[in-house]
Amino acid sequence: MIRIWWLPSLILLVALTACAPVVTPAPTASGPTPSGATVVAMEPALTPAPNPAPTSTVALVSTATVAPTAPPTDPPTPTATATDTATPAPPTATPWPTDTPLPTDTPEPTATPTPSVDWRLVSARQLTPCENRGGHSLFITVLDAAGNGIAGVPVLITWEGGSQVVVTGDKPERGPGCTDFPMYGGYTVRIAEGISEVSPVMSSHERESQRCDETNDNVANSYAHYSYEVIFQRTW
Repeated sequence: MIRIWWLPSLILLVALTACAPVVTPAPTASGPTPSGATVVAMEPALTPAPNPAPTSTVALVSTATVAPTAPPTDPPTPTATATDTATPAPPTATPWPTDTPLPTDTPEPTATPTPSVDWRLVSARQLTPCENRGGHSLFITVLDAAGNGIAGVPVLITWEGGSQVVVTGDKPERGPGCTDFPMYGGYTVRIAEGISEVSPVMSSHERESQRCDETNDNVANSYAHYSYEVIFQRTW
């Protein structure tokens, strides 16, 4: 009978170490067993299992470097291409407000005064020596308010002891409002219709002689040889 006294110890050791014992079996005799001989089983030599070295719990630490995850970024905003823009002109200075003048009273329109005469004397002048050239006449012109000659206007010529009426328009070569009258002394002239101003006395009997150099006439104006230009104008 094989003795297995070591079995409990082996079971205990297995339980403690969780490792199976290494058992080296004893060699068995070769050949037949002699009759009557007692066979003694050789106990195998038990090789004690070495005490396991305490195992340390090694924490597995990953040595891999984890690249940080970049936070998501918004898609780039397209950049507008700069364009040349005109440089704005500097602002002009705002003028200071001025005082608003107070309204003034609008003057009432004045009525055009009614002329006191219908005909006014515009001119009564003595002709120059070169204009007269030895003549002795009254050269009369009558105009309307616009300055145009008027034919058919009666003109009263008065002298000492007499008078005469002449009508404009009988000298068309000088204009429609012209007439003339010969002089042999002193005369006044006025328009014979309506209210008319009266010319001063005009005399042909001046004593002074006056020369005209253009004609080399020393008596272009002389005694009994003076002439006058007389102009009247209607006022309406």
